[in-house]
Amino acid sequence: MAAAATATGRPAVIRKLGHLDVYHSAWHTLRHLIAVVIACRYAVPSSPGLSEQQLRTVFEHAVARTVLDHPVLRVGIIDDTSKKPIWARIPSVDLAAHMDWQTLDCTSEQDYETKLQALIDHHHDTQFTELATKPGWRMTLLRRRISSPGNLSAVDGTAAPASGLEPFVEVVFSWNHANFDGMGGKIFHETLLGNLNKVASAAKDDIQLPLEGHVLDLAAYPLNKKNFTPNLHDVTKLPVTPGFTVKTAWKELKPAKKTAADPAVSTNSHGTLWAPCVEEPYKTHTLRSHPLDGPALSRVLALCRKQAGGGVTLTALLHALCLSSMAPLFPAGTATTGTVPPPDYFEAGTALNFRRFLKPSPPGYPGFEPSRTMANYVTSLDHKFGPDIVAEIRKTDASDDPSGVQLTDATKAVVWRAAAQIKRDLQARMDLGVKNDQAGLMALVGDWRAQHSASAKKPRHFAWALSNIGVINGGDGTSGNNWTIDKSWFTVGAMVTGGVFMVSPVAVKGQGLFLACTWQDGVVEKQFAEKFFARLDARLRELAVE
Repeated sequence: MAAAATATGRPAVIRKLGHLDVYHSAWHTLRHLIAVVIACRYAVPSSPGLSEQQLRTVFEHAVARTVLDHPVLRVGIIDDTSKKPIWARIPSVDLAAHMDWQTLDCTSEQDYETKLQALIDHHHDTQFTELATKPGWRMTLLRRRISSPGNLSAVDGTAAPASGLEPFVEVVFSWNHANFDGMGGKIFHETLLGNLNKVASAAKDDIQLPLEGHVLDLAAYPLNKKNFTPNLHDVTKLPVTPGFTVKTAWKELKPAKKTAADPAVSTNSHGTLWAPCVEEPYKTHTLRSHPLDGPALSRVLALCRKQAGGGVTLTALLHALCLSSMAPLFPAGTATTGTVPPPDYFEAGTALNFRRFLKPSPPGYPGFEPSRTMANYVTSLDHKFGPDIVAEIRKTDASDDPSGVQLTDATKAVVWRAAAQIKRDLQARMDLGVKNDQAGLMALVGDWRAQHSASAKKPRHFAWALSNIGVINGGDGTSGNNWTIDKSWFTVGAMVTGGVFMVSPVAVKGQGLFLACTWQDGVVEKQFAEKFFARLDARLRELAVE
């Protein structure tokens, strides 16, 4: 597959990458964040029955439709290591090169989950190559084969199909963040689900698609600057005040006077001296859980709404639970890394979906619908938990529950107070709309690779960062005739200069909340990460039984 070319032989340029796209492309080329993953379990309709080959054909046609629906899935990136990379047209997409079917022989649910986890981490740590000629996404489609006596399901004891394959397809979809954000990944899966049901009900669907074998011909779908997905700065103004500009620029661009390993650096300068930025080795570790089923999630959301001051959001609660899970892991008066003292406060980050601020069909982009557009429309917000609330968390945890697992009444009170603080942070940011956002200052940076490399030499800001993409509408499978989604995992690859932990919840309509946490190998010990996530998971479950 070659990049589309003009009559002069030059690649068919669409436009330069937007500021946010270049920002994330630099992460990819530096191996600071390689890939983002959303894995969804698609339940196969019971009627009509499909052979394995028919099922794979239906999926391929649905993916082809999805690629045609979203332009960012059918473009390449020219000069991705330069200061100004370029989106380029691709004449075709070989779906066989992007869709890898695998059948896993498993003896138990745990056996399958272990293999699934290894695959997800492999996606996180595998760079996208040949980006000038291939779009920056891929997927592994898993079938699980039953290998238990009597051809019964090793998981729930129900009768398995004659083929031994369970009636679902696990789609592990990964992408280069330069192409789109986490909400874009969610939009991909919802689009794919809709197309699966369209393809399943369409007659002679292969005639409707420009497929030759497994190759999707894009000649009839040319992209140019006018019909390609607009970048954030094309569809909205991002005004900034002088004060915000000076404050933000100094925070981001000031040189590092001391390294994160210098014990003389005060803990008041950063709360994560215990986990300095390390560029190599780049290896992602992931922990996952399904802490809340549908009814349990409803109970937790009801509890959030009951809180004083109009309630809090699930995102706010999760931040507070992260704080209560992490702070006691650093007992006051003990050293953490060498001679670095324990943190007396923590910083955290929230990924914010910018689509809520964008208007449909702005000038020059008729038909633009932000809520259904795969692109980088994301920003972030910083939070700080000061010494007082950190000390109180440690005190209540240590004095009331030495095991650190259960939430005592005293700890719950501090958790809800921390959640209220996050709610205020988020509301203040929402009230600003597009004003005074760091995205409005991105043009100040002429070389994002150099900027990210410099950031890796400075102390890390966030102990954790949270990205909540909300609820995936998995459809209605009550009739047995439709494809549905009944499980999902959203995982962000290890971030060299981002949060020590990347916490990423996603809900599936009617199926509850699925939670994941990633971190970079060598930044913290595995035992520390497991203890943090176990506490977070246990405390979330405990709130569901109140």
